[in-house]
Amino acid sequence: MHYKKEKDSVCGLADYLYHKGQIDFNSLATSKLAVRSAFYCGYDSFLEELLEVSINKYPQSTYFYEMKAEYDIFCGNLKTAYHYALHAYNLDSENPSIAARKINLQYAIEKAEVADHTAIDVLKKQFSSMAVLWAVCKNCQNEEQLNKILSTWDKASGGDECLFAKAVRPLANAASRVERFDVAIDLYARAILLNVEKGITPHLTSKNLGGKNSLGVIYDLKEVMDKAEIPFFLCAGTVLGIVREGKPLEHDNDIDVGIWENSWNQEKLYQAFLRDTRFKFEITHPYSSKISVSHRSGVSVDLFKFYRENDNVWHDSVLVRWKNTPFDLRKIWINNFQIQIPDPVDKYLRENYGEWRKPDPDFDAFLSENTEVLWPEYVDYHLVRQAYKKICSGNLDGAIQNLKKAQLMLQSVPEGKKVWEKLLT
Repeated sequence: MHYKKEKDSVCGLADYLYHKGQIDFNSLATSKLAVRSAFYCGYDSFLEELLEVSINKYPQSTYFYEMKAEYDIFCGNLKTAYHYALHAYNLDSENPSIAARKINLQYAIEKAEVADHTAIDVLKKQFSSMAVLWAVCKNCQNEEQLNKILSTWDKASGGDECLFAKAVRPLANAASRVERFDVAIDLYARAILLNVEKGITPHLTSKNLGGKNSLGVIYDLKEVMDKAEIPFFLCAGTVLGIVREGKPLEHDNDIDVGIWENSWNQEKLYQAFLRDTRFKFEITHPYSSKISVSHRSGVSVDLFKFYRENDNVWHDSVLVRWKNTPFDLRKIWINNFQIQIPDPVDKYLRENYGEWRKPDPDFDAFLSENTEVLWPEYVDYHLVRQAYKKICSGNLDGAIQNLKKAQLMLQSVPEGKKVWEKLLT
């Protein structure tokens, strides 16, 4: 159950409906609201009852099949989830969220070559949907599929430059997953030129913690980890937010969690989250060493292994690893529950963020002073990717600084050369 102090109107509605025990199933809107509230707040037995009745009452409504599929994903019942996702897709194959869920589930339960074929077929029809495109691109596992994605999207979009400016992020993500950083950088360079030369600036959306029950997610996470007897601590940007603002940073993308190497057990962690219906696993980079899960509220959680090497403590991402001097842990209270953080926390935060008490909207953790590069080509790709985001937000100077650092890779691709000549010579 969610952290009581953070209970919002949705959970209040779920409480009311649960204790009242009566739902007006003659109203489709009321049935939808009841299902959504029960799902969000974890009233699973109540949710199962609501879904069964609603599916029987409204067999042509895709909503309840979608929610049943989503619930089964959190329960780890992927084959059952796919069954309901496919049913929803057969009812409304044009719905982007339904199509995206079907693609992701098919990759989870079927052979990659079968899922690859289906993904391309859906992409041909829904090339303008970012939900579909992200699902197709995040599941790209080989260069052959990358080439099919790029050629299919180019042909279907008909050279629509505004649409390309929005699609570049998932397309480049697919290229990075199969280590074609030259392709990814060339795609971003093309998008940068469209912005600089033609003023094409898409609205870039990104998930963040603002408006979400992030403290409630930490409470639920603590319950999962305590039950599995896996000690953990908050780390990175989450600690910064807790210490400076009393809660995770609203502009942050996820909750950061550390686990000492001697407590890190991949299978035990996997089973702990698989058994808990409040969290589901996310698609990560194939070379990522972290475990990523997402909460029913939509909040993502990254779990990192912290290990000692020589006289330092490290934890890794795909492209860099972060260094800290050895630290202890201490417990702090967050409202009415305790959580562990690094100690001394001021030293830990200074090593990671410098003047951490003053917000820095341009701070990039992958480029901080305590990083060691693990994958230079990936870092260059990251620099160009961030340059595009900065240009879209109007920060041309910041973008140029990023591009300068990626000079060699940028100048090695056709569109990158044009960007260099346009902006840096």
